[in-house]
Amino acid sequence: MKAGRIIAIVVGAVFALASLGFLVAGGVLTIAYVAESDDGGYFDETLDRIGTTTAAITTGDIDLRADPGPDWLFETVDVTVRLQATAVNGDASLFVGIGPTADVDVYLSGVARDEIEDVSASGRVGYSGASGTNQATPPVDEDFWVASASGAGTQTIEWDVAEGEWVVVLMNSDGSAGILADVTVGIRSDLLLAIGVSMLAVGGVLLIVAVAIILA
Repeated sequence: MKAGRIIAIVVGAVFALASLGFLVAGGVLTIAYVAESDDGGYFDETLDRIGTTTAAITTGDIDLRADPGPDWLFETVDVTVRLQATAVNGDASLFVGIGPTADVDVYLSGVARDEIEDVSASGRVGYSGASGTNQATPPVDEDFWVASASGAGTQTIEWDVAEGEWVVVLMNSDGSAGILADVTVGIRSDLLLAIGVSMLAVGGVLLIVAVAIILA
């Protein structure tokens, strides 16, 4: 066998292996997006039933500042978060909202609350408590929320993730103490499907190149 033929086979095999990697990864992403997401494209995680005897349940500070990264990062990734909260007591009126950390800290200053510290893989939630009064002013009266919903039944908010420092808050609509709710968190990013399809396309091109090199 001529040296040129051997080189062509080796190079073709390298391209074929590369194409296999792209095809497998792209296939996994695409299938996961189609099979695991709901009709709205969200990947949902249901938490264990969460509750508190205080006036609020909050997350810790969610720091999404792009610095030192590029400011356009969040627009490119295009992630949307969906929160759904349903009061265990069907007559209760719940409030769920997302607000800037600084504003939420001022609003809940001196108010007793439980902060979510961690969520296990099974959905179990761990808390840390902050003491204070068990009555807050109604959260619906505040105007700093970037996304919020309030009322009886299932409350749903959708928020396009943006740069900044944020806190998620779950309360009773009137600011009273005692919360018990089922919560589902969903995440959607159309970029995942685009990446999966792109990797399939690149893998296909590499496979064609591999075959062409070997047969040429």
